[in-house]
Amino acid sequence: IYAKSAFIYQSQGKYKKEIKDYKKIIELVPDNVWTYNHLGAVYLLRGEREKATEVYKKAMKNEEHFCETHLGLAMCLISEGKLLHAIEELEHAIEEDPSNMESHIFYINIHHKFGFLPRVIDKYKGIIKEKPDEDYPYFGLGLIYFLMGKSEESINMFTEALKYSIDNPVIYYYRAKAYILHGKKEFALWDLRTILNIEQKNPEYVYILINFLLEMNNINEAKVLLATLEEEVPSSPLSLCAGATVNLAENNMKEAEEKLNKARKQEAKYYIIQYLSGKIAEKKGNLSQALKYYKQTLKYKPFWEEAKREVEKFQV
Repeated sequence: IYAKSAFIYQSQGKYKKEIKDYKKIIELVPDNVWTYNHLGAVYLLRGEREKATEVYKKAMKNEEHFCETHLGLAMCLISEGKLLHAIEELEHAIEEDPSNMESHIFYINIHHKFGFLPRVIDKYKGIIKEKPDEDYPYFGLGLIYFLMGKSEESINMFTEALKYSIDNPVIYYYRAKAYILHGKKEFALWDLRTILNIEQKNPEYVYILINFLLEMNNINEAKVLLATLEEEVPSSPLSLCAGATVNLAENNMKEAEEKLNKARKQEAKYYIIQYLSGKIAEKKGNLSQALKYYKQTLKYKPFWEEAKREVEKFQV
């Protein structure tokens, strides 16, 4: 029961309640590696790196060969700026479970940050030769091409990955991003809607689709989805942020700020709150404050494309 409610809390942005549930599970089952890993992940989402590191080290004592533990330690190292050490942990994570897409996402993004993407292209091409029926090497190569701005090659690789994992929402999500880069928003919309068919109870994907619809100036459909979200997870940080996003699209700053303040009272460290606070500051002309919020977003959600794009915009 606690595990199920904890997962629901995370998808809604209710991190404090999620932490309480995981701690209850640890009291009942003190050697459960799965619980330690999820607790560490929540601490990271709140920017509490030291607590996360401590939890992951406890998990490592119980089980050394666990992908999520290596991934979690890598995330802690990323938050410290120790990216080369993070790569080592990510390599361990990929070795333990090559199918974990998140490990590949961070592994490739770090190489991108250092300008090392050409080095990992051959790595993933080599894996495809060895394991042509696995989804992850095609996904990895697709992500590399996406970060290099090669949208057509990226789409082709993600499409190939889906042949071996037709119901993987992460692959659809990144193919949608590649379609957007390629200028085919109607195909991106199809992929995002497909995700909702796969992950019908995941409110984060509903929020992603709301954002995309707003970018396409389809406010009416975005409002329909918002109403669904507010009905399923009423007054949660996520639904309040979704409402604020719609308000911003309609230039209703007052209501947007009111909703963010309500969300902030529940979970001030929620990354979407930081991001939208940056948007509001930018609309008000307070650019230095906006940049601060965008950087704070990346502290809680490293390599999040939306926040990265905003930070890069200020650095041009």
